[in-house]
Amino acid sequence: MEILGCRGSSYGLPSRKKARLLAYLPSFPVAVEAAAAPTSVTRETKKDLFETLPDECIQHIFTFLPSPRDRCSCAAVSRRWLHLQAHMKSSDFPPAATAPTAPSFILADEDDDKVNDARLASLAVGAAARGALTELVIRDDALQPPSGSSLLAITDMGLKVVSQACAELRRLTLWECHKVGREGLATIAGACPKLEELHISRSSLVDDGALIPFAVNCPKLSLLSLDRCPMVGDRALQAFSRCSSNLETLSLSRCPLVTDAGLAAIFSSLPKLAKITISHMSAGDGALAAVGASSGGNSPKHVAICGCGAFTDRGLARLSNAAGKLETLRLEKCHAVTTEGLVMALKNWSTTLKSLSLVKCDGVGNLPEGKETTAAALLRKLQTLEINKCPRAGDEFLRLLAAAMPRLKRITLAAMDAVSDRGFISLLASLERPHAVSSVDLSGSKGITDRSVAALASAAGRSLSSLSLEGCERVTDRSLAFVGLLCPRLLELDLTNCRQISDSGVAALARRACVGGGTEKNGLEMLSLEGCEGVTDESLLMLEEMADEGKLVSLNLKRCRRLSPAGVDAIHQHLWWCDLIY
Repeated sequence: MEILGCRGSSYGLPSRKKARLLAYLPSFPVAVEAAAAPTSVTRETKKDLFETLPDECIQHIFTFLPSPRDRCSCAAVSRRWLHLQAHMKSSDFPPAATAPTAPSFILADEDDDKVNDARLASLAVGAAARGALTELVIRDDALQPPSGSSLLAITDMGLKVVSQACAELRRLTLWECHKVGREGLATIAGACPKLEELHISRSSLVDDGALIPFAVNCPKLSLLSLDRCPMVGDRALQAFSRCSSNLETLSLSRCPLVTDAGLAAIFSSLPKLAKITISHMSAGDGALAAVGASSGGNSPKHVAICGCGAFTDRGLARLSNAAGKLETLRLEKCHAVTTEGLVMALKNWSTTLKSLSLVKCDGVGNLPEGKETTAAALLRKLQTLEINKCPRAGDEFLRLLAAAMPRLKRITLAAMDAVSDRGFISLLASLERPHAVSSVDLSGSKGITDRSVAALASAAGRSLSSLSLEGCERVTDRSLAFVGLLCPRLLELDLTNCRQISDSGVAALARRACVGGGTEKNGLEMLSLEGCEGVTDESLLMLEEMADEGKLVSLNLKRCRRLSPAGVDAIHQHLWWCDLIY
């Protein structure tokens, strides 16, 4: 990450500093002498003759600057000099003695410094001196910038200036640029024919007219992400569908003017479209029918649908028919999708699906008593299952899916109050290769007890590298005994808010066995005991030994109320290399 520009600039510098800068400019002794005149002369003779020159003359003088450093120094003298240099092309200057370095990442925003057009101009001068920009990220936090002012906000003028240095730009990100509209973006699009990624978020003036130039002038565009752009509608998407044949990734979020017609146009026309994310849109079942209907015959491999209330089982069925090569499916807040619709759709992805995520889907879960559905198709390639905050999904739902997912490697059952030990253990029992499971997240599932942890450690302990039990209040020290004995390769363990964990559990965890019964170093790298109120200073010595013998790099002891400040200070000094949170 690099911040590029003329840093440390202070406009309106004292005359003595300006004189030193002017001294670098050749063949203009009159201007230099006037700028460096003694302070004893009259007010009339102190007039800076250099500032009386026309802009064209000053720009011509700048062409004699010997190095990029001198250009930045002159640009720091005044806003006028900065403005003049920002509008000059790199070809106007003599070649530098050293080859310029093309920055791979440009960030035009800092926490302690407001972004504005002047800073963009400074960035343009520095970029022109050192090499072409390849990535530009601009975040403007001015929620209500003053009308017509570029002192506190990014405007079209700033983008026009920085476009001079953007011929090699590959990635552009605009975030909360509320005064940027058609004119500035059209200039950037015209100057950046090699643009590959375009991210625009929370920019209220960006409309179809601002985006169409990117579709027309940037044939290499492969990623388009639009978030909270209330003025963007179907016309922009139709333009991309006609011109952006290389588009591979599309992400649309909270763009209320986009309808099924615009989505269908872009879904059906782009042969390389592989990743689709639709979030909080008015998209209905009809738009998804166009997925995979492009002339190239390619089908998207990654689809995420979030907060689309009009998306139902019918739309999911259409998606499964159109996108037959899908590898990743994520459904979030799709409350109209039911268990029956999900099971039917999974049949068409039985040979391709690798990851399934269901987040906050109220319609998915246990079937009503007495109601049955067809068995889920066998998903032999599925390796990742995530079910998060689906209130109706319980043990019966897991039993239904378990028979179809025999080769899981990563399991997430988070905030699932309806899931108990019975459901989780049945899922483990259905696995053909439980020893291949590498990551399990049971955070917030209050029905999980020591029985589940014991079953997991017995079945998958040899391969398990990450385990989260955050908020599992029924987990006790017995679970840590199983983990310490049977999980020698565990790298990350989260026990946040496991209130029944005490010093005995930490001691059991410290006595980690190794593969083959040897005395291998403890491999635990990250451990969180946040909110474990039973942990006292007695555990600190064992944690020190664990860190000394292993490779612990992160330890969270926050809200462990029985730890003394002196004990925490001591372990902090002892584990100086460890990221200790307290």
